[in-house]
This record gives sequence, structure tokens and C-alpha cells, in this order.
Amino acid sequence: MPHQFEQVRRQHSATGRRVVPREPAGPGHRLLDLQRTAGNAAVQRAIENARYGTDDPERIKAAKEFFALVDGRTQAAFRYVLTTPSLGAFVALDGHTALWSKLWNGYLATGDTQGLAAAFGYVIETLVSNPSSAYYAKAPDGYAILPQVTKGGTRPDLVLAKDGQQIAWVDLTASNREGHIFDKDSWDRHIAIYAEVTYDSLKAEHRATMVANKDNTGTISAEELEARLAAARKRYEKLRVYWKAVGTGLRFSGWKAQVRDSEGLKTYDMLDLQSERKIPYILELLRNQFGIADLDHDTAANILVALQVDPTRWGLLGSSSVGAGEAWLMANDEKSKEVS
Repeated sequence: MPHQFEQVRRQHSATGRRVVPREPAGPGHRLLDLQRTAGNAAVQRAIENARYGTDDPERIKAAKEFFALVDGRTQAAFRYVLTTPSLGAFVALDGHTALWSKLWNGYLATGDTQGLAAAFGYVIETLVSNPSSAYYAKAPDGYAILPQVTKGGTRPDLVLAKDGQQIAWVDLTASNREGHIFDKDSWDRHIAIYAEVTYDSLKAEHRATMVANKDNTGTISAEELEARLAAARKRYEKLRVYWKAVGTGLRFSGWKAQVRDSEGLKTYDMLDLQSERKIPYILELLRNQFGIADLDHDTAANILVALQVDPTRWGLLGSSSVGAGEAWLMANDEKSKEVS
């Protein structure tokens, strides 16, 4: 008999990028929109890339309930980390929560975002899968939920099992990585039913909200959290406009003639203007712009990408982080602090 849902296949566009097809609306729709309440506010979520490669109604029903359960716990854990970024009683739950605490405290002290987004995701997964957590996804009667079960070359975050048999897999995934289960060892070869449960990827407004909540020891209502997030999003958009305006005045194209003249070059030639001759110029511009005495190359590159300026044009060729640059600007630029 045919499968209830058509198997999801990899497809590639003309550019070579993978495209994950979506089935049409109706009984076979891949997105299971689930309406639940969080506090007193309704929250609409979608369980992504759900596939039911079986005709067994009991297994399908159990899998849907499993996915809904995990989704509810995941969104609750996500809200908890935003409202209580110190993690309160769960700070020592395991190595992931301990690492988050270290990185979070470092971020508060220095604005360094290195590893923060990944650690954020691991904390959410820990809160959902650790039996000692209040956000643990506890299995319904007759079933078991198993965390991190390795099968072949893949390892789903949570597995629904009954009588020793695996019924369904689920992967907890940041929204900006939705669909990455199709880049893994083919789940279709191992399990008939699977899905992704997504939570919002860590964004600037989330970090700003967590900073405002850094001293919280308990949760706040869903309405209050959404109000704080909305205010943070509004402020962030204003900051982006301001930062872009600042960056317009720091693009290399607007300064290359002055840099050339300062170096005594009669004709402009990129080969004559190496990185070591450009970098001191942009460092001085940034020091003057933000009134600071010293600035290292990595921080300068982060600031430039946050200002929507290409740091490589200024000879800063290493890696750079928009998040780290934005964090630095919000902490150190007096005009950024005044944006509301």
C-alpha cells in the first residue's frame, strides 16, 4: 500500500542548492500547525519536515502526540532561557548548562558572542531531554522517550519507543538550520516517522531581552516576554538604521583617495596599497568615531561588519562576527546606547 505521506526527496535548483519540497495543503501536509497556550497567550508553532512513512494509525497517532509534546516542551524551554538566562536551579544540570553559564557571563562582561548561539541550542535540548529538568519531555504511558540514540551515521535528539521498538525520531533544531536533517545520514533508511521541532535562532533582540532579564530568578508571563521581545526588536531595527548610516561614512571606497595620498602614491593601485598600509588608517578612523584609545584587529573587523562595511576592503582578512560587532557597539558606543 502507498505511504500516507510522499517521501521527501532531495532536489537541487539550477544553482546547485538543495530545495526541500513541501506537499500541498490537506491531509498530507508536512507542516502540522499546533495551537497551544503558553501562560495566557496563544502561540502558533509548526513542526517542520514531518514524515509518516507508514499506514499504521496507532503509530501515526502516537508520533503526532510525541511531536506535539516535544514541541511544547521546547518552546517552554526557549522562553525559560530568555526570561532566566542565568538558568536558575538548572545552571549545573549538565556540561551544556555549565558551558552556557560560562559563555553567558563572558558575554555580559565583554560582549563576546563566540559560541553563544550553539550553547543556547544545547541548553534548550538539555532542558527538554534531561529527566531532572522541569521541561523534560516525559513519555506517555506505555512508551519511552530516549535521548541521543546513535543509529548508523546519525543521532536523533529524541526517540519515541515502545516495547523496545523505535516508533519515531525528532530533531530539535534552531530555525535557521531547519531542514538540516536531510543533510545527515538518510533518516528514511532508519525510521519511517520523523520530524524536526524548531525554536527561534538566537538573534540580537533575544540577547538584548536576556540582558534585561539577567537578574531574573524565575519566569515571567508569555505576554510580558513578548512585549519585551517586541520592544527589543523595534530598538534593534532602529540601531541597524543608525549603524548603516555610520558605516556609510567608513567604507573604503570613500577613503581610498585619502589613504593613497597619505601613502604618497601618485596613482592608485591595490597592489601598491597592501593591508599593513590600510589597517592603521581604519583603526584610527574607528578610534575617532567611537572615542576609544585602543582597538585590536578582530574587534575592528567585527565592528565593521556590524556597520555593514566590508572589512576585507580595509585589509582585515580574518573571520568576523556581526553579532560580536553589534554587542560591542551596544556596550561601547554612547550614541547606540541612546537609541530607543
